[in-house]
Amino acid sequence: MEKIENNVKQIISEQIGVNFEKINGDMIILKKLGLDSVDLIELIMSLEEHFSIKIEDEQIEKMKTLSDITNYIKKIKKKII
Repeated sequence: MEKIENNVKQIISEQIGVNFEKINGDMIILKKLGLDSVDLIELIMSLEEHFSIKIEDEQIEKMKTLSDITNYIKKIKKKII
C-alpha cells in the first residue's frame, strides 16, 4: 500500500477513532464513519497540516472516499514538486 494512503488512513483512524484496518479505498468516509461537519473540518485540517497542503473548499465536497482523498493529495503534491 502506498505511503500517502497509509498516512491518510492513519490520520482518519486517529481523528475518528476507527480501526485502521477497517478503512478501505472505496469506503464512503462520511457515511460509513458517521462524520459530521465538525469531524470533517478537523479531518481536513489534520490532512492539510500533515501533508503541508491547502485543500480548497470545492474539493472537500468531492472527496467522498479514501481513494478520492488520496488521489487529490497525490495530485496536489505533484504540483508542489
